[in-house]
Amino acid sequence: MSSIQRIHLLEQQLANQIAAGEVVERPASVIKELIENSLDSGASNILVEVSRGGIRQMRVSDNGSGIVKDDLSLALTRHATSKIIELSDLEAIGTLGFRGEALASISSVSRLVLTSRIAGQPHAWQAICEGRDMQVSVQPAASPVGTSVEVNDLFYNTPARQKFLKAEKTEFTHIENVFIAHALANLSVEMILKHNGRVVRKIPAVVSSIDSNTEETKLLKRLAACCGKKFADHAIRFDCEHELANIYGWVSHPDFHRSESDIQYIFVNGRPVKDKTLSHAIRQVYDPRLPSGRMSAFVIFLTIDLSKVDVNVHPTKHEVRFEQQRLIHDLLVKSLDEALSSEIPSLFDGVNHERENQSSNDYISNSYPSSNYHSRGYGKSREIAENYFSQYNQDQISASSASNVYTRHNGDVQLVHVTGNFWLYKRNKLPLLIDEKLILKYFLDQVVKNNKIVESKGLLFPAKICLNESVVELANVHQRMTALGFEYKADKHQTDSQVSMIINKVPLWLCHEQTDSILEMFKLWFQTENMDSDRLIESITDSFEVVSADMLLAVLDVLNGDEVNSSGCCQLSSGLLKNIYELKF
Repeated sequence: MSSIQRIHLLEQQLANQIAAGEVVERPASVIKELIENSLDSGASNILVEVSRGGIRQMRVSDNGSGIVKDDLSLALTRHATSKIIELSDLEAIGTLGFRGEALASISSVSRLVLTSRIAGQPHAWQAICEGRDMQVSVQPAASPVGTSVEVNDLFYNTPARQKFLKAEKTEFTHIENVFIAHALANLSVEMILKHNGRVVRKIPAVVSSIDSNTEETKLLKRLAACCGKKFADHAIRFDCEHELANIYGWVSHPDFHRSESDIQYIFVNGRPVKDKTLSHAIRQVYDPRLPSGRMSAFVIFLTIDLSKVDVNVHPTKHEVRFEQQRLIHDLLVKSLDEALSSEIPSLFDGVNHERENQSSNDYISNSYPSSNYHSRGYGKSREIAENYFSQYNQDQISASSASNVYTRHNGDVQLVHVTGNFWLYKRNKLPLLIDEKLILKYFLDQVVKNNKIVESKGLLFPAKICLNESVVELANVHQRMTALGFEYKADKHQTDSQVSMIINKVPLWLCHEQTDSILEMFKLWFQTENMDSDRLIESITDSFEVVSADMLLAVLDVLNGDEVNSSGCCQLSSGLLKNIYELKF
């Protein structure tokens, strides 16, 4: 019989190192905690110095209020803080830090030097602590008013954690992101970032001005210094005041999309957060407006009553919990949707928004006769295009809105995203304006009703999915799924009500989607036995909130020229297109 393990208290050093595992993930985590302490102390100047990506040394210096000599040792003790006193303080936290764990956790896995001086004190005092025994020694030092925290040899006494650190460049990139986030949230603070002795970023403070135009210019300069001039030039400023919360900031125009999510910042009461509710609201607004796989850029501030949000959710304080999450979500969706919708005409810079007297037919010509497909209500592209483009003179349209061009067949087929559901499509002729949803519906109509043949692509590993036995026995369902391009067979193993299906091939027009998503679609479409063809087509179309360029090209490859023309597209004059897209066609 094994011996019983007795319960015992952990040693202070071990307990601190366990806590450090939650708070100190990498050098950037240290910088975050130290900058937050500087901001809480009322600093107006913060200097961040890093050596070798923070692995060798980090130092954060400020001109804040400083720490009293007798409190220096206490500052390096767990659960010691000046920011909260009693339980009720947790219900309305107004500081960035409050847990009293950061300095103790950092000092347990590094060699830490804390130097501070308060106003009126003849000189500074310095506390030195190393992770091995956690003993703190205090001695006089020379330093201006404020605090400086130097962290050397991070994880020197925990090799298992040190080996998980990335390359110097990667670690510094994380530090820079933390620095930028706090620089964006604290406009009145001058912040400087140095790496290996070289100034990487110098962000001057924004001083309030009586002239609103002057202040807005200063804000845009700060935005450009943090996020780049290109984002600042394309940013849309928005403000939303509500009795629950105020939301404001800058968001990118849908035409300014990125391959990475490197310019995405959300702040709640000045605190950088990664909140799922707010992130979902932003995606809900942007996804229909962006090409597949592209990212938006934004800097969003939310100010709310401190008692209406809980920031004591996670040790790193990255997450928050709102008292009325759904209302906050919907408020952000409404604010962003209004901001982006009002700015759609800025796709063309310098445009006169008054409608010109001349006919829109100078710009848009419908070269194709009315078809049955148009009569069923699908042929709306020309009408929408007329409304969209008719207010612009051909000479007034700027070429600054050019998007990525997707090509096939050595450039003979080209596709360019315009806005929303609209794309410009060229196949050996003048480009056509097409609506992705109408094209997809027309394609499915040809496949489901008119037996249009589509190609399939074999899966590297056959996939298995379980379906209701009653549905599997219906012949019309098999006919439908085969027509869409699926190849599958029933597995021998089955339960009383479930049948396993082995999927060997999927439609070529779907193969750019994730396999898991394709299987979910297969299951959904297979079990719609009570739907007629039109309802099935609607169901499949609704499965795609956004149609990717790859899928759209695959669908267009199946349709011939006359079929594309019959789907409800319209032809634009080459002169207009050349002005818009700088002769990209």
